[in-house]
Amino acid sequence: MVGGPFVTYSEVTGVTPTEADIERLLQPLDPRKALFLLSRMNMHFRLVRSSEGITFEQAIANAQVFLFQAFTDEGLFEQIKIALGNANAHERVLFHPLQILNVMCLALKYCKGTDDAKNVTDEMRNAVGRCCLMMNDLLTKEDETLGLSQGSDNFRTAQAMAHLLPVFEVNNPGDMIHLLNRSLVMFNLLMSDTPTKNEILSRTGNYDFPRRFLELTGVELGRWIAILFCCIAFHSQYDANDGEQYDHKYLWIDPRAWVGASQISENDLRIVLGLTSKSIDELASAVEDASLVSRSANIKLFKFHPLLKIGDLFVCADYGFLVEKLFAGAYWALHNCEDDKGRKRLSSAWGILFERYVNWWAQGRNFQAPMIYHPFPVWNRSPAGKSKGAGEEAFDAVILQETKFMALEYKGGFLALDAKYSKNLRLLLRDLNRKIAKGCKQLAKNIEELFGIVPGRNLQNIPTQHVTRVIPVIVVQDQSLRSWGVDWWIRRQFRRAMRRAVLRPGVTVEPVTLVHINEFETMIDSAEGLDFGLFEAIQLRNFRDQDGMSDLTDVLLKRKGYGTQHSTRRKELEAEFDRCVLKYAFPGEYKSK
Repeated sequence: MVGGPFVTYSEVTGVTPTEADIERLLQPLDPRKALFLLSRMNMHFRLVRSSEGITFEQAIANAQVFLFQAFTDEGLFEQIKIALGNANAHERVLFHPLQILNVMCLALKYCKGTDDAKNVTDEMRNAVGRCCLMMNDLLTKEDETLGLSQGSDNFRTAQAMAHLLPVFEVNNPGDMIHLLNRSLVMFNLLMSDTPTKNEILSRTGNYDFPRRFLELTGVELGRWIAILFCCIAFHSQYDANDGEQYDHKYLWIDPRAWVGASQISENDLRIVLGLTSKSIDELASAVEDASLVSRSANIKLFKFHPLLKIGDLFVCADYGFLVEKLFAGAYWALHNCEDDKGRKRLSSAWGILFERYVNWWAQGRNFQAPMIYHPFPVWNRSPAGKSKGAGEEAFDAVILQETKFMALEYKGGFLALDAKYSKNLRLLLRDLNRKIAKGCKQLAKNIEELFGIVPGRNLQNIPTQHVTRVIPVIVVQDQSLRSWGVDWWIRRQFRRAMRRAVLRPGVTVEPVTLVHINEFETMIDSAEGLDFGLFEAIQLRNFRDQDGMSDLTDVLLKRKGYGTQHSTRRKELEAEFDRCVLKYAFPGEYKSK
């Protein structure tokens, strides 16, 4: 995870910058060259995740050193060296995506120069680099910080959560392998699974996700995955030479020549590029027209359109957001085309698909510990006084291990971008409670029903009389929900929901744990190995951190065996990758396999 305080311009120079200072630096520049330079800077930072042979911290430090040397003039270079002293380059970063994307917005707004020369001068690089460092001072407005110093401890903690959430999501995009595997399973394997497809159709008013995607976008869902993956793989070659040499041609795609030896049709390519890009003029108009309530809100433009159309070329403005398109991009492409009624049906279909995916990932595993996984357990009878309810789903899944009972709820919805990026606590909590925290009420209600002092119902074919420990878990897939403070807030809502519950003697319910699907996938994989204990990892964190203030990923990475076991589903996923990507893009290679 990337975090920590940023180095500010005022800290380095003693001068507090304004937006007018950035405007003066940007105004003489050609917007095409300024945006190209900023895209290049962003690529350096994003590609550190794929660095091999060194730690993530060292990769970040290397990227910072390169950008520091390439984008600062001699005077600023010396000031930074004096100000930072012996500080580690990965702990106090100078350059980062949130800052760079905000300078892109200002470049769209203020750059007025024209320059047809091919080369980029040192003066241009230095001006862009100075603008980026200035932006670190401007990322938070004065009125946005008031809530951080006023009110109760809980209120200030919640305000900090709202401030940190957009920074976290922008600087920590999803992992490509996880996203690729998820898209292959959800969009291909599960969409072709008759029971899953029939359930989605019956529960959503016949919302056929693949058919609707083709109707509204003009490209098949499988080809969307294949083309995006090929684009991502192409851009990743920018630093293929171990960071020693950077090949600029991998920063842009020319659809007239890019297809090359592949069998990707130029029409399909242009559709995908069109769905993920905007021209400079279109983005500039959006910046002028937008009512920007915070600096974080600015980057929504690039969240939807991570590619910049500059003339006939498509430049990668943000590699991390392009990677995210591989999975959630399919949802948002449909969401942006549907009317309100269609969006509700889409949301329902997406939720069902996510539930089926999580259980698909966990079923049929050879766990080393004596764990039994039960997907979609149901009640054995109706609630007292009601005529219906037998066979009703109780939890999305449960896992039994000796006297321990893990109750799981899955929430596949995405927070609204306005709620995430406005830094408005009221907007964030309203969306968070509506889409995620309702899982706390569901868990609390059903835990009390099952383990109450007077049990309301039992589960069909799942014995629970011996259970003494209940570990509630909510699995989510919105990347922003991994940010600091969210787990803390969700735990507060669960405690509130459990406040009136009276449980049978001997049963203890632990705090709810918010688990992102990335961690869940890795934990399930790891539980097939000899060293990692799924229950033990979550329970130890609960014991040490009742409030959920620690980062779950950091805790898990310190556990022996976490992330070292390859999925037993690897062969199935590799076969689907070959069928979906290779068969379409490189049929000759697919046949040879």
